[in-house]
Amino acid sequence: MENGKQFGGFVISWNEQRGFGFVGFRDPSNPQKRFSWFVHVTQVESIGDSDGLIRSGAPAKWNEGTGPKGTMAIQVEVLPSGGA
Repeated sequence: MENGKQFGGFVISWNEQRGFGFVGFRDPSNPQKRFSWFVHVTQVESIGDSDGLIRSGAPAKWNEGTGPKGTMAIQVEVLPSGGA
């Protein structure tokens, strides 16, 4: 896969059974506008929470890359959520 820009934001949604979800961020100049990328479990390099679960709302960092169906998140790091 081809590497592109690096982004930071949060996990928008995650389906544990199907092994995919979306990461993204809101446009600071227009909070109504959200940018999002598809992410497959094979592209998750680390999960910050000790239980190993990916949760919606968790902070994340990723690179933009090209997958079989177009632009997607690659080299994803899910950071500790800071919650209980």
